[in-house]
Amino acid sequence: MFDDGEELLHSETIAIEEEFIIKRKEVKASFYIRYKGNDDSRYRLTVTSDKWITDYNEERYLKLEDLGVDTDSTPFTDLLSLEPLPKSALKNPVF
Repeated sequence: MFDDGEELLHSETIAIEEEFIIKRKEVKASFYIRYKGNDDSRYRLTVTSDKWITDYNEERYLKLEDLGVDTDSTPFTDLLSLEPLPKSALKNPVF
């Protein structure tokens, strides 16, 4: 998944069983990408087969408004102010 600035936002390998291909069953995948706060952003979804048997490649352009993203109710977790542990906490003499 790329944004309209061509930044790679998500990459994933999905194994699809032979039965799904033969019976043309729908395959669903869900994932999260960073929301940049611009509803005009377009995203490019590219699906490619990594097998030599088939040369499948498809691209779809998506807009957030088409996806029905509810950005008003997406809570973000505040970062905690934490101090890092010392290297001795690893209990490994190499460090």
